[in-house]
Amino acid sequence: MKTSRYEILAILRESSRVKSTLDIYYNNMRYTSQIKDILFDFFSIHKCEMAFPTELQCKTFSFIIHSQLGKIEFLAELSAENNSGKSLTFLLPESVCVIQRRTSQRINVRDNDGFYCSGRHRSGENFKFSINDLSEGGCSFITGEFNNKFIDKGLSLDFVEFVLSDYGSFIGSVNIINVVPFHPKNSYERDLFRISCKFKYKNNEQREIIEDLILKIAVDNVIKKRRY
Repeated sequence: MKTSRYEILAILRESSRVKSTLDIYYNNMRYTSQIKDILFDFFSIHKCEMAFPTELQCKTFSFIIHSQLGKIEFLAELSAENNSGKSLTFLLPESVCVIQRRTSQRINVRDNDGFYCSGRHRSGENFKFSINDLSEGGCSFITGEFNNKFIDKGLSLDFVEFVLSDYGSFIGSVNIINVVPFHPKNSYERDLFRISCKFKYKNNEQREIIEDLILKIAVDNVIKKRRY
């Protein structure tokens, strides 16, 4: 559940930019459209091809956006103004809920030094790796060296601290899926290794915490790409 106006605006603006499909449910009927404009307190949708009812018994509508972030659901109230012509205007929703995320989305954070993980092997040896990318299913690390007694396909890392720059941190465990050579973009850099991992969620609460953090990073990345 997202209640931050900043995040809600970002999600709606990105959906408008990529022309995501918008399903509108009203009075047991479904209508399909797209988001047209987003202001601070309002958003509008196209109604040029919608056989929309002219008399409305209720002002609250249900929406589902099929976006790059996943399936997003929210309620919004029809505005009393600016509903003439080829658009309908609604008040900005107070919250949105990502009810079906796209787990294939992977966020590259390698260029941000604030993303890293650290922990301790059973032998007492400490380790610290840069995080290369993140998704809801797992992550990958980049390192120049590691102890292959503890880092190998099929092994696990437990009680690892994941630091996600300004987004916070969490303690979690991962299963190691693969360890492969990683060749940097610049030829003068030494070859590294990429350690691909899958998250081991201990409960649904931890899953929700991690998924919410990754969704926030994904939304912010979208905003940065639009700016630059």
